[in-house]
Amino acid sequence: MNVLLLGFGSVGRAFCNLLKEQEFSLKELLPAGVEVKVVGIGTKTRGCLFSRDGLPLKQILDFESKTGKLTGMDSLYAYPYDSESLVSEGDYDLLVECTTSSMSSRGGVARLIKIALDRGKTVVTCNSAVVYNHYFELKELSEQKGASFIFDSAVIAGVPLFSFMKHCLPCAKVVSCYGVINGTSNYVLEMMEEGSTLDEAIMEAVRKGCAEKDPLLDIEGTDSAVKASIIAQVLMGASFHALEEISIEGIRNVTPEMFRKAKKEGARVKLVAKIQKVLGSVQISVRPEVVPSDNPVSRLRGASKGVIMTTDIAGEVYLASDGFGPRQVGYGLLRDVLEYISGKIKT
Repeated sequence: MNVLLLGFGSVGRAFCNLLKEQEFSLKELLPAGVEVKVVGIGTKTRGCLFSRDGLPLKQILDFESKTGKLTGMDSLYAYPYDSESLVSEGDYDLLVECTTSSMSSRGGVARLIKIALDRGKTVVTCNSAVVYNHYFELKELSEQKGASFIFDSAVIAGVPLFSFMKHCLPCAKVVSCYGVINGTSNYVLEMMEEGSTLDEAIMEAVRKGCAEKDPLLDIEGTDSAVKASIIAQVLMGASFHALEEISIEGIRNVTPEMFRKAKKEGARVKLVAKIQKVLGSVQISVRPEVVPSDNPVSRLRGASKGVIMTTDIAGEVYLASDGFGPRQVGYGLLRDVLEYISGKIKT
């Protein structure tokens, strides 16, 4: 299975490192003669590489760690054009897209994904902004072209939420979802619970690697709203919700008194995303709540994430992960790639 990797930041490097680390496990897992081979890497400003025989990942990772770029690698692998030409003309089976998720620059990446799908190439992505804004059109295009559009890592990287519902709870319909889907806010709230100010907690989260250098979207609840909308669209048949249509309250106004009240009750303060069907429509909200101790969401520590899915025939299902950071997202991408390969082999 020839993979074109779009993006070579921390997540792209983690994906490649995992391919090398798990080389033996992958041989054991996949049928004889089937392998995951990265044949191309495309970046916006740091160069592009391509080789039909597969790229030497260890050599590339070492070179990039020293130089911060791909240009200057062995000319045997250099690709003289840009990422778009690599996506539109390259010889590959599957596009793994892991560029930086950005609400302000969503059009360019979506266009490249459309190019790949239009060529009948399967796409695996962790880009929540792209899925949020373009889910329906990308899903329709993938179905028209006989390709797959896979994005489990775009919501909770450590939890294959959509594939779990598809494969483990067939026929069950989701009627509501409740939980924490942003690890940064959960980590910051825990630090504040222990006495840190908001600014101190944010700086510590950045230092620990469980927050972006600019975690504004996390703190204000926007990231949670985007991911909640994806869940609503995919699992509950909701139409697209613009951010203005979602009730969003971040954690800036959480007070020490709120933490003291929660502690007296044996509860915890969490930034909770709620998705529920009400009178035929789907409503989404994000706000800080005091979550009782008997609710498993209250026990999410650090940058953990977890959701309670209420279904019509299987009752409540709780899914959670305590992983965070690029390696977790990289593993999510690898898991999605393996799921696609396994399904393709079976068919």
